[in-house]
Amino acid sequence: MRSKKDNKDQDQKPHQAAGSEPAVRPEAPAAADPTVKQDPKPAETGATEAADRTDEAELKRMTEALKKSQKDLADLTDNYMRLMAEFDNFRRRSRSEKDALYGQSVTDVVSAWLPVVDNLERAAVACQTVENAEAQKIAEGVAMVLKQVDTVLQKLAVKEIDAINQPFDPALHQAVLHVEDDNYGPNTVIEVLEKGYKRDDTVIRHAMVKVAN
Repeated sequence: MRSKKDNKDQDQKPHQAAGSEPAVRPEAPAAADPTVKQDPKPAETGATEAADRTDEAELKRMTEALKKSQKDLADLTDNYMRLMAEFDNFRRRSRSEKDALYGQSVTDVVSAWLPVVDNLERAAVACQTVENAEAQKIAEGVAMVLKQVDTVLQKLAVKEIDAINQPFDPALHQAVLHVEDDNYGPNTVIEVLEKGYKRDDTVIRHAMVKVAN
């Protein structure tokens, strides 16, 4: 038989179970606030720093390469401008030398032909002193040749030096005779003994002249 004490204890257990507080359940973790920046994990921080260092190194390399390219471009541009200036100077110098060579060639050729022209002019004058039909035909032929000579000289920019009644100019004239004549002013060319020619400012042959006073 159970004792009264045991019955008393059994009677108290249901009352304790009925009057006891319910068991406390563990609370669910609170949801993360999206507005709050979470601290990265150490591994993620290290990877980010390594990537930043790589980007900085790449940017530095690209910057240095850009500077080198800009310097190379500036050097090439400077060399190009120098070459263009040298070529322009060479072209001008070549043109000047070509013009000078051409002018000298014309001068030499005309100078060699002038004695022939002088003889043709003397022949034309001599034919005029003979009064017969044959001499007239010869004179006409010589005149035609002299006309062609004048045309060629004009194409070559060769001109006869003006001398008659001009002041004597040693740069253009060569005085071989000197006379006193009150009909002329001082130091005046009164006769041309041999024609002179020039091309532009270059004298091919001085005019041989007679000077008065």
